[in-house]
Amino acid sequence: MSVRCFMVESVWDCWHDGGAMNVGAMTWRQHEIEPYDANPRPMPHLGVMTPAGLVCLDCPDTDPPHGYWTRTGEPPNVTVTPSLNVNNDQWHGFLTNGELVP
Repeated sequence: MSVRCFMVESVWDCWHDGGAMNVGAMTWRQHEIEPYDANPRPMPHLGVMTPAGLVCLDCPDTDPPHGYWTRTGEPPNVTVTPSLNVNNDQWHGFLTNGELVP
């Protein structure tokens, strides 16, 4: 089942009251640069809440070889390539024109 993305004010809005993930929530965020980020992109970074957790779309993948996604479009109607593999295959899918598709 696909989910349409939408912008929220802060990273805290990526969770509902009570702690449940607000899947599809997208926000601009500041955070520390990871040691494996050899070519950091300017802040703020765009993040999106997937069914398996929050993903920074402007950061390298956490798994080697730490590749970057290509992001096109204006938030929340963005497309990223390649696909998103979140938390060791807990969720794998695509973000296409602002829609998370498994």
